[in-house]
Amino acid sequence: MATSAQRVHKPRIHNNQENKFEGTINNIQFKANNFRLINNDFPGEIGPHWEARVHQRAVNFTYKEVSIYIPIAAADGEHALDSTTKIVVSYVDYSDPQNPVAHKSVAGDIKFTLDKENKVFGGSLNAVMDSYEGDGSETFTIAVENFLILGK
Repeated sequence: MATSAQRVHKPRIHNNQENKFEGTINNIQFKANNFRLINNDFPGEIGPHWEARVHQRAVNFTYKEVSIYIPIAAADGEHALDSTTKIVVSYVDYSDPQNPVAHKSVAGDIKFTLDKENKVFGGSLNAVMDSYEGDGSETFTIAVENFLILGK
């Protein structure tokens, strides 16, 4: 007599929330189409943190990526993007896959709530990014209102 295994599926819970990260990068429209929120741990100064990563993939398979690194100990609310808060925004432009260009926040602010248990991260972002040379000679902004990133 043969036996068969059956897969038991957890029921899906629909909470009417969808990932959303739309705004401008250097005054050019940006709409993310891939989202990730994970708890991560790096050695040294960065240490344990939440990492929210979104990217916009184009039809030619190039993409632009925005990452927000929030220390585990950071409280909900409004924070400056400076060295005292250790909240960092990075932006990488992979338009030329052989020569990606990376940028890091040097000023601005972020207002957020982070539900660590349910992995829900939402808020608004106004980041001033450094030039790709990192010398501060040119800057641009990333502006996103009412973003929502859901973790798995």
